[in-house]
Amino acid sequence: MKPVALPFALALCAATAQAEPWDCELTVSCGIGAACEATALRLALLPADHAGDLFVTGLGADIPVARLSAGPSAPRHYAGHGGEIALLLTIEADTRTRLTLHGGDERGAATSYFGTCEELT
Repeated sequence: MKPVALPFALALCAATAQAEPWDCELTVSCGIGAACEATALRLALLPADHAGDLFVTGLGADIPVARLSAGPSAPRHYAGHGGEIALLLTIEADTRTRLTLHGGDERGAATSYFGTCEELT
């Protein structure tokens, strides 16, 4: 590859791999063994430092997450944990979103939230 083409190729790869940040609004929550109900949970998925690390904000603390899905196409899957919370976040191509929070207590109770995420530019 010519020296001039290499910087262009690297820039193109970085641009297509970037799929964050996201602003999410979750409007339904469903606990295990409980009826689903309306909720108002807002969170963001942000690259919060120069190393490219990702964080979910809006759950009381910034939670580091890792992107599980390869490539920039949807669905996008993220997993993380912080403090007493573990999470799995899925964002579909049509922006439908599912967030499952798992508690760190002895019951390990899980609650799923449903809504949408908007990609911020």
